[in-house]
Amino acid sequence: MNHSGSMHPATPRRRQRARMEGHVAKSADLTSAMAIVGGLASILLFGRKWWNASMLIMQNWLENSTWSNLSIDTIQEITNDALNLIALILVPSTIFLIGFPLIVHLLQTRFLLHLPSVLPNFSRLSLTRWMQHTWTREGFVRMAFGLGKLFILMGIAVWFFAKRGSDLVALARLPLQNLASSLGNLLLQLTVEFTVALVVLAAFDFFYQRRIYEDQLMMTTEEIREESKMR
Repeated sequence: MNHSGSMHPATPRRRQRARMEGHVAKSADLTSAMAIVGGLASILLFGRKWWNASMLIMQNWLENSTWSNLSIDTIQEITNDALNLIALILVPSTIFLIGFPLIVHLLQTRFLLHLPSVLPNFSRLSLTRWMQHTWTREGFVRMAFGLGKLFILMGIAVWFFAKRGSDLVALARLPLQNLASSLGNLLLQLTVEFTVALVVLAAFDFFYQRRIYEDQLMMTTEEIREESKMR
């Protein structure tokens, strides 16, 4: 938080110095939420294609009459099918899972590379350091925010299953070939609701981190005067 007497907004010089020290406003929750959004987007865009390809490969394997006498060519064909399926899934999902959070992180930090922040800092493992960081007002706010997030997600899950109780009971009467797709649709709806909630909470966290950042950069009258002399 800001020091006593800090009442002036940070000057461009102060902001630049803080940036060079790796101090920028960013939200890890927002970056993590974008990873979930990327995963959900990849499922929505390519999920049916992945499922159909998986079922086709499984059907070809199960209908293959050479399972009892596998040859090198058959093993190679099965391996190629498996590798093609893995590539079909991994390539787009990796782009979304890494691309979305990376873009959001870069938008927050504006391509900041601060090596001391990247290198491991084992002093953070100190119990004293952890207690000093936790037993602060900001630490309590973060703890309350985390507990609030947990309760909200639990509430969404309870509300969803209460609302979809009849659909869950109906799954028991479905043929086996339709069970997987119906159950997948229900779980996908729950995932969408979870994702929306996490994105909204992450947006609140970002604005909170932005406020903390601006508060920490506030300057006293004396600091403003000293900086004016340096120009």
